[in-house]
Amino acid sequence: NSATLLGSYGNYNSTLLSGHVNGGLNDSVAGRLSFQYRNHDGYAKDVLHNREVENLDSFQARAQLLFAPDGSAWKTRLALDYNKDSTNGINVVAVDGGTASCETSYLRTNCTRPWSNLRAFLGLTDPRQNVAQSVQYRGDTAPTQQFMRREGFGAVLDIEREGSFATFNSLTGWRDGQGAQLYDQTGAGPEAL
Repeated sequence: NSATLLGSYGNYNSTLLSGHVNGGLNDSVAGRLSFQYRNHDGYAKDVLHNREVENLDSFQARAQLLFAPDGSAWKTRLALDYNKDSTNGINVVAVDGGTASCETSYLRTNCTRPWSNLRAFLGLTDPRQNVAQSVQYRGDTAPTQQFMRREGFGAVLDIEREGSFATFNSLTGWRDGQGAQLYDQTGAGPEAL
């Protein structure tokens, strides 16, 4: 039997907690439970809506059960896992493009970087700041800000039988997941004006 627990804390209120416990429940059955929790504040800021972005709230866990009777050629393992992650958006910053004098030169095609030009117009020089566009769909009472959410669950049943000349193995799995994400690909939009 064994168990571990690991914890850490860092800047941006970064927290990590993980661990596991495993061991025999009797002569034929063993189990293992493991988990990880991570959380931190945002690394960047949406200055248009005065909110942090790139924060994280994440949790994963797995439970396993092994049934292997002494003297039997059969061995069965069941594993269940769960994960849930969320963040309030990613920080996207348009790459500065074009040449400074493109409007007065024949290289007018280099002026086609409206999002970096908008950042320059607004005086945004810190790459950890953005002016991400929010979205308001018909019927919404308020604009929707950037976000990412995902959640999943899985199960695996592994049945094995050791034979004298071959090993039979049946591996059956099932996974269900849901996710949603909204982000401004340019990191700036007309709403900033």
